[in-house]
Amino acid sequence: MDEPLATNSEPTANPPPAQGVLPLPVIQPKFCHTCGRPWQPEWTDCPYCQNAVPFRIETPEHERRSIRSALLLYFVLLGCSAIAVIAISSGVEPIRAELGGEIGMAAVVVIWAAVQWRRILPLLTHVPSIKWFGLALIGVILTLGVAQGFVGLFNSLVHARSIHMQDPFLQAGYGWGVVMLAIAVQPALIEELAFRGIIFSSLQEVLGPVETIFVSAMMFMVLHLSPGMFPHTLAIGLAAGFLRWRTKSLYPAILLHFLHNSLVLALG
Repeated sequence: MDEPLATNSEPTANPPPAQGVLPLPVIQPKFCHTCGRPWQPEWTDCPYCQNAVPFRIETPEHERRSIRSALLLYFVLLGCSAIAVIAISSGVEPIRAELGGEIGMAAVVVIWAAVQWRRILPLLTHVPSIKWFGLALIGVILTLGVAQGFVGLFNSLVHARSIHMQDPFLQAGYGWGVVMLAIAVQPALIEELAFRGIIFSSLQEVLGPVETIFVSAMMFMVLHLSPGMFPHTLAIGLAAGFLRWRTKSLYPAILLHFLHNSLVLALG
């Protein structure tokens, strides 16, 4: 009777490839990066999720319309400022050009807000707690400090004479009532309605809170077309944007803006 062949019951490691024979490549499995299904060699697109667009986020149409409206409003306001500057350089009396630009801005913003009243009305009907108005007062101290410091530094660097904001109005024969309306009341109401109202609400639909505050503040800064005012207008925009975000109301931001401009007149 033949004896059975001796076998080794323990598993052995894969034998090394014979000399001169290349080892077979190890094929790593592939998966669809969207749904995770194993990828088949004949696929060019995954048949289970071929309609998905994983690397492209579509913005809803209403958000696109909102952003277009905000940008259009901003460039219209920027155009009003530019027209006033061009008019002054062309020989138009500066006060007439400035008042004309402010009246044009006010008309545009009021009409825009009336069209988008559903977005603006909640900001005007909601009155936050008194602590936020106290925080607005603290913000005025900070923005006023930035204004006094940087305007003084800018004037010293360019060797410019400090000009009081009310002087051109008074020299042109306008009284303090017009001065307060043009420098304190109109900017506090109209600019806050435009930037912390319409523009801020539009940006907030596609940006986070920090980005919305910063972008709206930068737009507000550029609108003034005066490098000497850039630091404190940016500070006002950031402070007012923070108040607008936390309170969902325009009133603390309006108070901050009004008091800042009023104190600039008083200290001037």
